[in-house]
Amino acid sequence: MENGVQNSKYNKVQRIGALLGIIALAGLSVATLMAALFGGETGDELFFRLLITTISAPIAIWLLVWAFGALKNRQKGEAEPSQEKGDDGNG
Repeated sequence: MENGVQNSKYNKVQRIGALLGIIALAGLSVATLMAALFGGETGDELFFRLLITTISAPIAIWLLVWAFGALKNRQKGEAEPSQEKGDDGNG
């Protein structure tokens, strides 16, 4: 067992994808900061576009990953967890 990688539930492609996502978000954050500080005449518009992208990109990626996971579970025939009466303690 080297550095705990053998017991990881994520495969190599998933780890590389996560690393690329982190690098992309860091790049967006740096670009947003640079646009805010050194944007010039069009700096305000560029800053707000980068800010919206920095906020919305992770949300969109999370929604896609969640949707693909739900579809994968549905294709496997696994039932989605549903709340039946009495499960939440309210009878």
